[in-house]
Amino acid sequence: MKVEDSEYIFNSLSGAVINNLSISEQNELLKINSILKTARRLEEYNPNLDKSISQIINFEEPDLLLISSNAIYAVEHFKIDASTFTKKGSTFKRKYNKKYSESINDKIKTKLEADGFAMISEEIETPLMYQNLYDNLVNIFNKHYLKITKYRENIESKLKIKDRAIKFVFFVQYDCIFPSFIFKDNSNKMRFIFPDNDLRFIEFCKSKENLNGIYFDYNRNSYNFSNRKRFLLLDNDNLIYQQNNTDMTYDFTKVQVHDYSNPIATTVVASIKK
Repeated sequence: MKVEDSEYIFNSLSGAVINNLSISEQNELLKINSILKTARRLEEYNPNLDKSISQIINFEEPDLLLISSNAIYAVEHFKIDASTFTKKGSTFKRKYNKKYSESINDKIKTKLEADGFAMISEEIETPLMYQNLYDNLVNIFNKHYLKITKYRENIESKLKIKDRAIKFVFFVQYDCIFPSFIFKDNSNKMRFIFPDNDLRFIEFCKSKENLNGIYFDYNRNSYNFSNRKRFLLLDNDNLIYQQNNTDMTYDFTKVQVHDYSNPIATTVVASIKK
């Protein structure tokens, strides 16, 4: 995986403050954090290190390995947004990149020469909706979940470790500009919502026995939204607990989900010396 992605995952996991954890989720995160605090970060696995020394290494399928004396946490990372996804990926990113490129190559060059600077606003007609975000999570989740057997084979063949359990964790990065929201308890208090708040997704996870947990990350401080992190342990008892946890889980068939209005305006600013 890319070094910057590895750094992002490491920094997000390290010492993260996560609220509304069940006791079993707290215990599992303590195990992960104990590795993060003491492990050596290496380019590749070193079999000659003492077993008591944990190791963190970049990998390929899955993306990151946290290796302790009694377990290997295999982390697979993917991003999702709230646009429609095709085989070419996010329609929002494709349209954004196209508009940005067109602005730079055609409009800004001309205006920069005349004015010294230019500001161009372009509208992107791409609906960003909660249902898209949910569908993207389920679809991309399934694609990675079907590869877990391959991930396990890669780890076992390359590391030659046979005395430790392999626990798979998905790191889901919400690549959203503005999250959708609901009004909770028939009040005017907005509650930003994500697919992991959705009762349908908790039900969906009950059949995913090969996955240990999912770490969700939303980081948009630049838009005046608070960072939001969550860890969901895919133990059946824990999923039943979260299914009934009304502070975290909502039946979206019974509440109205509000999406931010479109279109989204992107602005490109550049300047040159006259």
